Amino acid sequence: MTTSGRPLKDILPNVIHSPIRLSILGVLNQVDQIYFSDLKGLIGVSDAELSRQLRVLEQDHIVAISKRRENRKSVTVVSLTEDGRSRFEDYLSELNTIVNGRL
Repeated sequence: MTTSGRPLKDILPNVIHSPIRLSILGVLNQVDQIYFSDLKGLIGVSDAELSRQLRVLEQDHIVAISKRRENRKSVTVVSLTEDGRSRFEDYLSELNTIVNGRL
């Protein structure tokens, strides 16, 4: 148990803690927005897997996904929502608390 009375397993939200989703959020936390294709290259997963993981994050209102036309091509752009950025910062704070033993 932690000082907040919550078991450690309940502190880190599963929607963020997945390795691929954590990688996605780590990248998005450093930029305003990124093209899907660039994110895919940085994360190192297939289109299908990235789409699946982004859908999970989008359904939880952590990321925003938009499609637009650039140079007569359709492109997909991904960004963190305000709530998503705040939740990711909270996640990092909680993780830091656990790692550094300040429970």
